[in-house]
Parts: sequence; C-alpha cells; structure tokens
Amino acid sequence: MNEISGYSQNTLARQRILHEWQKIVDSQGETFIYVIKPFSNYNVIRFDLNVKNTNSVYDIVPRGYLKPTSSDEYKKAYRDLYDGNKE
Repeated sequence: MNEISGYSQNTLARQRILHEWQKIVDSQGETFIYVIKPFSNYNVIRFDLNVKNTNSVYDIVPRGYLKPTSSDEYKKAYRDLYDGNKE
C-alpha cells in the first residue's frame, strides 16, 4: 500500500498507473478502481488514486477528496484491511 501512495505523489508514475487501470476497468466491465487511505481512527477516508469505466454514468471524486466513513461496518472493514486481517 505504501508503494501506491508514493506513486500517487509522482505525476508520471500516477499517469502510468491510471492508464493501466483504465484499460483494466474498461475491459473487465468494472465501474471503479480506487485507492483510499483512512484517517482519524477510520472516520474519514481520502481518495488517492481512482479511475472509472468510460461507459459509467457515475462521477469520479477528485484525487485527495476526503469523505466521512459511512458506517461503523465500513470503519471495521477498513481497519481489518489495513491491519492485514482481511484481503
């Protein structure tokens, strides 16, 4: 995870990742691929990298966007992922 966070700060590396992810999300028929980082005891998440399917009607949030975590269930899920208790 730290490697992706580092890439998100490097413009050229970020563009390469986003280009590859765009091919994946479009070819697999997914809606989004995104990397988030939790803050403030998992009460807030920040979007570091994201792409959306070119056919999607959804809007994508800008890089760095902060969003309150929507529920205790999500807080637990984020904590489990970051602590290595879930894949």
